[in-house]
Amino acid sequence: MKWRNDYSDKVNAIVDFYGPTDITKMNEAPTTADYTVPDSPVGILIGKLDVTKHEEKAQKANVLNYITKGRDIPPIIIFHGSKDRIVPFEQSAMLHEKLLAENKESIIYKIVGQDHCGPGFWQDEVINLIDDFLEKHMKRI
Repeated sequence: MKWRNDYSDKVNAIVDFYGPTDITKMNEAPTTADYTVPDSPVGILIGKLDVTKHEEKAQKANVLNYITKGRDIPPIIIFHGSKDRIVPFEQSAMLHEKLLAENKESIIYKIVGQDHCGPGFWQDEVINLIDDFLEKHMKRI
């Protein structure tokens, strides 16, 4: 692989695929797991603790708490499946809404009928959206 040194290492854009946003609300929509228990992925994230009994620790992992008008946040493009059984679509919707409320650039695409990491994410149309988004926001040095 040839190294390109005509681009900065500054984060100028973010591509988000079905990421959790507020781990305290993961169980508010149907999923295949109980995300409150200590051995769940989010329980492990906060030290193998029950999320419902350790709200303060869980809130430190809540992305929404770090999005403010004064914080520099690069443009974000979000992709999430409408039938995601691992991370509910509502997680991405919360992120998008918070970004817009704080005057940040955010675009969200709901991939209809797709589960977590389903084949619909890897279609030419999605790849082209990502390519166009990154091309628009990458800055040469």
